Amino acid sequence: MARSTPTGSVWRELALSVLSGGIVGGALVLVEGLLSTAAAQRAEVAALLAQLSTTEDLSGIDLRGHDLSGLYLPGRSVVAGQLGGIRLDRAKLYYGNFRHVLLSAASLRDADLSGSTLAHADLTGADLTGAVLRDVDLSHANLTGANLNGVDLTGARIQSATLVDVRLDGATLTHCYLQGTNLTGASLAGTVLTGNEYDEMTSWPAEFVPPPSVAVTQPPISEMKLDRYLVWRAGGS
Repeated sequence: MARSTPTGSVWRELALSVLSGGIVGGALVLVEGLLSTAAAQRAEVAALLAQLSTTEDLSGIDLRGHDLSGLYLPGRSVVAGQLGGIRLDRAKLYYGNFRHVLLSAASLRDADLSGSTLAHADLTGADLTGAVLRDVDLSHANLTGANLNGVDLTGARIQSATLVDVRLDGATLTHCYLQGTNLTGASLAGTVLTGNEYDEMTSWPAEFVPPPSVAVTQPPISEMKLDRYLVWRAGGS
C-alpha cells in the first residue's frame, strides 16, 4: 500500500506547532529569568536594609541609585556617603549626620530630616518637595537647582550655603540663619520669611526685598556713646 504524503496544510500546521512551542518555551525561560532576577534584587535589598538597621556608623557608604523610599533610619552617621540619585521619599532620617554627603539628583520628597546635619553636603538638583528640615544644619551646603517647594526650614542654619536657582515656593523659612547665603535666582513665591538673620553677604534674587533681619548688630566701639558702651560691656544688648 502506498504511503500518503502530508499535504501543504498539514506541513503548515506542523510548522506552526513547532514555532508556537518554541515561542512558549522561550517565553517561559524569559519569565523564569525575570523572576530569578527579581528574587535576587529582593534578597539584595533585604540584606542592605539589615545592614543599615544594625549599623550606627555608615560613613562613606555607597547607596547611589538605590530606592529606599520609606526608610526609617534616624540618628545615623553617613558622613561623606555616596547617595547620588537615591530615592528616599518619605524616609525618616532625623538627627542624622550627613556632613559632606553626596545627594545630588536625589529624591527626598516628604522626607523628615529634622535636627540633622548636612553641612557641606552636595544637594545639587535634589528634589526635597514637602520635606521637613526643621533645625537642620545646611551651612556651606550646595543646593543649586534643588526643588524645596513646600519645605519646612524653621530654625535651619543655612550660613554660607549656595541656593542658586532653587525653588522655595510655599516654603517656610522662619528663624533661620542666612548669613552669607547665596539665594541668587531663587523662586520665593509664597515663601514665609519671618524672624530670619542675614547680613550684607547674603545674596537675594534680583528685585526681591526681604523682610528686615532680626540680627542685632553693634556699632564699632569707637562710635558707641558711654552709656551704650557700659551696657554692652555688662553683657546687655
